[in-house]
Amino acid sequence: MRRLTLALVSVALIGCWPDSSGPDSERRYVNARFQFSVQLPRDGERRFSDNGDGVVVRWGGRSQMSFSGGHNALGWDDASAMATDFHPTLPQRPVRVAGRSAIEVANGDGVRWIYLIDGGANYTLALEGGDALAFRRACDSFRILNSRAIRGG
Repeated sequence: MRRLTLALVSVALIGCWPDSSGPDSERRYVNARFQFSVQLPRDGERRFSDNGDGVVVRWGGRSQMSFSGGHNALGWDDASAMATDFHPTLPQRPVRVAGRSAIEVANGDGVRWIYLIDGGANYTLALEGGDALAFRRACDSFRILNSRAIRGG
């Protein structure tokens, strides 16, 4: 009986162990300043900005993904205008993030940016090297929590 109990407890504990391919392989980050959340991979080193605008996940070398918000102080009407200001010569591709229209720009060297405007805030989602699938999952999980809480800068 004692061995059976030990075996059952062992199986239960193994079943609770986080699997790197399941939902426990990610951790939700919530940004109170710019009212967004995103599911980040558990692996990698997380760095948070001093001013509270976002988070960067790094994996050695130059591989990283970042998610940040900002006040739309320049008054961009849409994400295309924002992308053009930052990357005037790169082609733009429309995408959807958080149920909203966004613009993706890539430089051909493994760096991608996604720009999104929502009222008084703008958002930048970026990948430099790293895991494109993990970035896609994170972008799919990106949510704007309360766009009315943010007013122009």
